[in-house]
Amino acid sequence: MGINRNKRDMIVDLKTAEGQAIIRDLVTWCDVLVQNMRPGAADEYGFGYETLREDHPGLIYVTNTGYGPHGPLKDMPGFDMVMQGIGGVMHRGEEQPEIYRYFPPADMATGMLIAYAVSAALYHRERTGQGQLVDTSLFGTMLALQSGILFFGQDPPPFVIHEIVPYIPTYRAYHIPSD
Repeated sequence: MGINRNKRDMIVDLKTAEGQAIIRDLVTWCDVLVQNMRPGAADEYGFGYETLREDHPGLIYVTNTGYGPHGPLKDMPGFDMVMQGIGGVMHRGEEQPEIYRYFPPADMATGMLIAYAVSAALYHRERTGQGQLVDTSLFGTMLALQSGILFFGQDPPPFVIHEIVPYIPTYRAYHIPSD
């Protein structure tokens, strides 16, 4: 996934009618569209799932947000470091301070889960001719990664990774007073 062989890109201004037309034209010949805008933003620009599937019923449409399409945090942006904290990955037990994992587990694992889901959706489309919406979130991925710990209620977690970057202040977790 990190090699990106034969990958091509372009810059499109989604706020213009011309940019929106370019996206709709590109979608007519693609198998999979992946977008990670806030919930509802693609609809505002005219290329939400319901709109695009009218002209392209076989489209696999992936949307990835920070927290999913529902709930009180749905409009909040999501970043790997924030997901590590809120998803419990920084936790090392009651006696130890939280730790930031230098590699981006939320970003990496979400990408892998999207790849698995797209593979399943393509298989489904091959058998039925129907595309589908694949809805993912960084937070959902972090909960999935913690499912065993959450299910069994283990504290401290069954494994501890020692602090990898202890001397870089921008890659640390800090306690702040709560109100």
